[in-house]
Amino acid sequence: MKVILLLFALLHATNAKKTQLRNRELTATADYFECILIEIVADLSGQESKFEHMCQGKDASGAFDMIYYIDDNNNAIPDLDEEGYDIMHNSGRYKLVLTNVIENSDPVITTTPDTDWDIVDLEGVADQGRRLKIRTTGTSTIAIVRVKGKNNAQPTKSASELSNAFFGTHGDPQNLKKRYDLCSFGKMIFTPATGDSFEDGVVEIEIDEPIVGQDVHTLSNKVTLAIYAKFGYHLFTKFDHVAYVIPGGTTYGKGGPKGWMAFAYIKQYLSVFNDENAMYLSHQVHEIGHNLGLYHSAHKEEAYGDQSGIMGYGYNLYDSPQMCFNGAKSWQLGWYNDKALELKSVTSPRSIYLSFFGNYDEVPNNSQSDVVLIRVGYYHILYNLKKGINSETMEFENKVTVTYMKNQRDLSSSKAALGPNDKFSFDSVTVEFCEAQNDKALLSIYPSGSSSTCGNFQGGLVSGGGGTPPIPVPVPAPVP
Repeated sequence: MKVILLLFALLHATNAKKTQLRNRELTATADYFECILIEIVADLSGQESKFEHMCQGKDASGAFDMIYYIDDNNNAIPDLDEEGYDIMHNSGRYKLVLTNVIENSDPVITTTPDTDWDIVDLEGVADQGRRLKIRTTGTSTIAIVRVKGKNNAQPTKSASELSNAFFGTHGDPQNLKKRYDLCSFGKMIFTPATGDSFEDGVVEIEIDEPIVGQDVHTLSNKVTLAIYAKFGYHLFTKFDHVAYVIPGGTTYGKGGPKGWMAFAYIKQYLSVFNDENAMYLSHQVHEIGHNLGLYHSAHKEEAYGDQSGIMGYGYNLYDSPQMCFNGAKSWQLGWYNDKALELKSVTSPRSIYLSFFGNYDEVPNNSQSDVVLIRVGYYHILYNLKKGINSETMEFENKVTVTYMKNQRDLSSSKAALGPNDKFSFDSVTVEFCEAQNDKALLSIYPSGSSSTCGNFQGGLVSGGGGTPPIPVPVPAPVP
């Protein structure tokens, strides 16, 4: 049996440009389904990750989000990647349309010999009722849902403890809210959900059946139904992010592992935590990072291998590690734009002070010679000092790190970690770490084969021109 896991939707929106793949025009009937294809990243036990194509949206009544298993014994749905639709790198862009299918229980959609399919490209189309605009700056709300079931099934930690871990509401010195505030220098603030039955950002939802042994995707459907029954609205309509905290004992997929840690939708609102994993600082920041559009930080052949930042390995620690994001993820988030420099080409040698990003407030705006982040082509350069807000970085400490990421929809890949007198060459460009001085790495960047400016660092400094600072994001100054 070929089974595809999709989160299905009836969106009733037809104003998008249609890509006709089969020679027939689809019409809305009782067996007509539409779904927006997204990418989900699951963080399983043993530092194993799993990427899956899924689909999200509303059911026929518009009352809830649902996950459906697709029984495609008839092989009616082709491999969409082979058809030219790069779902992994375009989460939320495409809408899949199916006709002549059968809806079963639990919930399963079964294709038939007459099933037809189509793809609608939503690029540039308005929200469509479900394509959420996830922000990486400003203030965003998080709703924590603590799930309970029969036989006293409930997460290990109380609602109060979960609130404290996410928001520091009861004095937790290190929490998700504080980590994002510190790493963004006040540009990304998370606040707890309020109203109705929420207390300090957390609400408890009870499922009237046993939970142990259930597939977490099926259970998530039941949680979503219970939320709508309780409030009469979907949480994503009022809050920017939603996190389900599930009791232990569920499986990831039917008959899958029980030791899964968490999973999240890329550039979407939902993350789901397996019991106490919701308490671990790195897991919280990591999963919300997926919601913000971040993929993993890789090193060599390991998807989580870059441990210099939070999108690498996770740690089963409540208040650690205190670290931020690597250079590629920092560039993607845009928090340091006014103190970053993009070199579209390197035609002559130049010197640059690369300041520790934790000293962001002390670095001048739009400088050509003193910055916290550099991008050369697809390579991102950051000074990963082990101090201050980055005092517990787990790898490449006190090194100038070079990470490669071609676009925002990719894994980043660690390429080099430079100490004083080290150099790294790529694309006919060489980066040389001349020396460390007062939380600054003195760098020489030059065409490979040219002379370094390390011997005359001051003479190689550029004032005005020679690089393009990204457009800064106007935000209020962080409150001490």
